[in-house]
Order: sequence, then structure tokens, then C-alpha cells
Amino acid sequence: MPYDVKFHAEAEEDLAKLTEKDRVVAQRILSKIKWLAGNCPNVNHEPLSGELAGLFKRHVGDYRVIYLVDTYNQAIEIFAIGHRRDIYKTK
Repeated sequence: MPYDVKFHAEAEEDLAKLTEKDRVVAQRILSKIKWLAGNCPNVNHEPLSGELAGLFKRHVGDYRVIYLVDTYNQAIEIFAIGHRRDIYKTK
């Protein structure tokens, strides 16, 4: 059974901006998130460190999806989506 996916407001804004800029990349990211939701228990999640400790990242080309896995509620929370050169900078 696939995990539920919840987008935080910042991630929704990131995806909307990306869709305006490059619809193909945005579709690839959404496909990867859908794949992640369907395969979450079997995926090796890549942990982040520092200020983002406790979160995970997923690579989609030069873009990254920053997320949290809630295994108890079978949910994935998407926090941010962005280019690898910008995504780890504090806002």
C-alpha cells in the first residue's frame, strides 16, 4: 500500500515555480515522489546532516526533494524541492 504524500507550503511553492520554468523536470520530480510513495518501505533513504538532520533527500537529476518519512502513519512529508546548488542554503 503506497504511503500518503503531504506537501508543505514551501514545497508546493517550489514545485509551482519549477513547473513554470521547466514542466518536464517538474513531471519527473512528481513521478519520483509517486514512486517513492509506492516503494517507501524498501527504499534506502539518504539522510541529511547539520540543520537538516532527521530529514532525507532524493535525487532527481540536478534537483533534490527534501522529505520526512512517518512510518507509523505511512506518510511522506515533502518539505522542499530545488536545484542542488540552492536547496541546502538556509532561507
